[in-house]
Parts: sequence; C-alpha cells; structure tokens
Amino acid sequence: MVITMSESLADLTEYDLANFEHDFDLTLPKQYRQFLLKQNGGCPTPNTFNYSQTHGCTDSSNFQPSQVGIVNCFFSIDSTETMSLARMRTFHLNMMPNNLLPIADTVTGNVVCLSVNGPNVGFVYIWHHDEGRDLEEWEEPNCDYIYFVADNFDTFLNSLYEYKAES
Repeated sequence: MVITMSESLADLTEYDLANFEHDFDLTLPKQYRQFLLKQNGGCPTPNTFNYSQTHGCTDSSNFQPSQVGIVNCFFSIDSTETMSLARMRTFHLNMMPNNLLPIADTVTGNVVCLSVNGPNVGFVYIWHHDEGRDLEEWEEPNCDYIYFVADNFDTFLNSLYEYKAES
C-alpha cells in the first residue's frame, strides 16, 4: 500500500540530520534517516498498525500482533515546532529507556519510538504514556511499558493499513 503524508515540513539536508545527531549524541538508523530526508514529519495515510501484547524491549521472537495503534503524526526536525524530535526527546528523556527516540505520537497519546543504540538498533516500539509517565524520582525508566512493533522502520511503514471499524 502506498503511504501518503500530509503536513510534512521543509526539506532536510544531511547537515540538518548530522546536527540533530550531534546535539543528542546518537546515530539515526539508515532507514529512518532516509524517511526524514524525504518526509520531515507529517501525518500518514494509512496510519494503523499492530503491536505486541507482551511488554518489554524485546525482538520479534515473541511478537503476537494483537494490539492496535493509530499514528497521529511523525515528529519533525524543526526547532520551532512543538512536536519536534528534539522537544519530544528532551520531554521523554526520564520517562523511557535512553536508547529509545520518540518518532511519532498516536491518537491515544502513546508514543512510537525507534531504538537508536544497543542490541536492538532500528527496532520500532510503542511506549504507553499512561504506564510509563508516573515513575518515582528514584526509578529508572524500564521496558515494562514498551511494546514491540517492528524490527525496522521500513517494516513498520510497510505494515501501516487503513483502520476499518467493526460493524
């Protein structure tokens, strides 16, 4: 299925991406870099995806796609935008594991994330805001509120489908 994007922002350059990576001391996976160069954020159609019912920063070996998520919009690299990658990374820094970069929000307020370091680089997850937001000061963000979506960004994009309400 072809994905169309609305509300994308100004085109990016490799220089823009390098600055973002430098500012946040991370390396964006190649597939996601290519997406940002083509689409600087935006709202996808179709926008629905499935994810695992089992929590944890795991891989696809335990993937049971029984939950449904709906992407609202992908974040952009633009310092003037409220929903920019930089602002979302900073806002969620102490709420989710540090290897996860927030890349999109869902219609229910959850956040689609991309692993940017560690053994699962490139994996896509969803963070449940209602579970992970209320950590105590002494608690470290963990994977108890993270659910597996896809083993890479392209697989995630290619898995998006149009939501059909049950009659």
